[in-house]
Amino acid sequence: MGGLFGALALRRRRQLRARAAYHRIAVPDDHSGRMEWVAEQSDPLVDPAFLDIALRGLTLSDWSGLEPPTLRFVVLGADQATLTLSTRASLPPPFEAIGDADHWLLDATAELPLAADEAGGFCAPYPTLVSIATSVDGQALLVDLEELGVAHVTGELARATGLLRHVAAELANARWGEDIEVLLAGFGSELVPLNPERLTVVPDLAAGLVAARARIRDARESMDQHGLGSVMEGRLRPVAPDAWVPIIVLAAGAATEADRAAAEELAPMIDDAGRWPVALITAGITRAGQEIHIADDGMLLLSGAGEGWTAEQMSASAGSDLAAILAPTLEPDLPARPATEPEPWASGMTEDGSLDAPQPDADPDPRPRPLAAPSQADPEAVRRLAIADHQDPDLDADLTCWRADGCPPVPLIGILGEPVVRAPGDLPSRRTSWFTEVLVYLALHPLGVTVQTGLTDLWPDGQKVTTATVRHAFYGARRWAGRGLGGDPERAFVSELQGDGTYRIRGHLLDWDLFRRLRKRAQARDAAGHPGAVGDYEAALGLIRGPVLHPLRPGGYAWLNNHDQRHDLQIPGFLVDAAHELVDLALADGDTARAREAAEFARVIDIDTVFDRPLTDLMRVAHAEDQHSEMERYAAILLDARGFEVPEELPPETFAVLNELLPNGPRRP
Repeated sequence: MGGLFGALALRRRRQLRARAAYHRIAVPDDHSGRMEWVAEQSDPLVDPAFLDIALRGLTLSDWSGLEPPTLRFVVLGADQATLTLSTRASLPPPFEAIGDADHWLLDATAELPLAADEAGGFCAPYPTLVSIATSVDGQALLVDLEELGVAHVTGELARATGLLRHVAAELANARWGEDIEVLLAGFGSELVPLNPERLTVVPDLAAGLVAARARIRDARESMDQHGLGSVMEGRLRPVAPDAWVPIIVLAAGAATEADRAAAEELAPMIDDAGRWPVALITAGITRAGQEIHIADDGMLLLSGAGEGWTAEQMSASAGSDLAAILAPTLEPDLPARPATEPEPWASGMTEDGSLDAPQPDADPDPRPRPLAAPSQADPEAVRRLAIADHQDPDLDADLTCWRADGCPPVPLIGILGEPVVRAPGDLPSRRTSWFTEVLVYLALHPLGVTVQTGLTDLWPDGQKVTTATVRHAFYGARRWAGRGLGGDPERAFVSELQGDGTYRIRGHLLDWDLFRRLRKRAQARDAAGHPGAVGDYEAALGLIRGPVLHPLRPGGYAWLNNHDQRHDLQIPGFLVDAAHELVDLALADGDTARAREAAEFARVIDIDTVFDRPLTDLMRVAHAEDQHSEMERYAAILLDARGFEVPEELPPETFAVLNELLPNGPRRP
């Protein structure tokens, strides 16, 4: 399912780009999130993106007077891909011949003729490549459906339909599939949300066959018009690439006699005339075409594919679960929620550290500390700053504690970068990364966790562990966290089982909490005209050591995929928002150097270049410094590197900045 998770990454990028400031993105529910984690832990094969780039690179060769290579199978392993051709042909480097000329090797370390960011501009010669089976040693068998042409799956109908469902799900987001059309007859409605642009449920097999015939007719006309000998020639030269977009018809279950007859009539039209941009795979309908047999033990048999393959399977419920992983990427973002931490500093704060809307019944300390605010400051803003100071009187002391060297008096837990722990207790003699995860887990569950919740979250792979194992994990975390809660040398920071049946950590410092506390005070100070706002923002950004929660312990942190714990997805945007606020402050003061530093810092946070705001902020800085060429450079990144043809396709906020600063658009190189 590499294509699915490649599509998920792409959709999440778009989702994060469109996220408005002070908002959170929609994420899958806990069950779907856990499925996502399990899939991510699967044994790695050759990256489908690597294979895709290598195959697109075939279009760089001159195939004039040569027989185009017709791909039949690909076997993907951990470090190489083995290609089997239907006819003998010569492939260019990085492909290496194995024995005779119909088997070729692609090493995962080979140098490719195309760069990753260029490959999308070249035609995918084999858009219907899809996995159908796996081996006991973890290899995957891929078949080119166009080359297969017409086939029927035999064996138990449920197993046969399960294979077709897997094929549809994979084609829905296969990297090389591009504009492929997959028509589903008799099954698969639950799969459509995986990619409605590729998957369509048709009323019956007859409708799919009509579309397939039309595609063959159109392809034949295009070949005649351009003087081409085959579909492959059109793709590899490339000529009229839109003319070779395939239609795949997958049908299972009941069908009329007329449908069966039509399918059997279509079969020789496809199989006897060579490759066409169509394929028809049925289960329980007709015996037309090649046979793919699934034995009672699940083994798959297909002529020429060898032995030892277990057929891929997907149930209807699993298909729905996969669709549920992708579905939230199409949902709108929502305003950040109120902070849920029980400490007083979380009052009047949203989860991203923003100062919440004014509370009419808020009662500040009757003896607020004196403010260094101008006499003309808004009285309500001054009042809100007094409330914020009263709610968090220890912020500066806690920040000093965080920055101090040596053994800390309280546990210090960091997630704004690689997870780290410094604590006054005994450093574990082994499995430090495991106990780091346990302490991070507790720190991100401020209301505590039960034994059962801890068991489910920390052992997600079905291991049979006892409650004693869970208690031992929290005991080890308690020893490392140490004692000294509230200044009492006998009180542990990690509690033993509470009366409500929970474990929790108290009296610690979490860098994400400190960041939000500083941002809240910075916003309150800025509104009240307090000169310390800039310093608070800079202190908050100074807590960041690198990408949030990265890298993670291999096989760990599955609980981050719970819907309320997607900090790896939500926090980076919140950090970028805070940096943007500092840019606004600095530009208002005419301090372009500080504004540039904040914007560049946001770009460092955003290592995958997901967010537009750091780039638009750098454009604003360049505009303030009258650096027109620099503005155009960042605008080009926003447009060209993100795949947008016109500025109007950008998120509204990004388009507004470009339209204001470069109303005529950037000059194209």
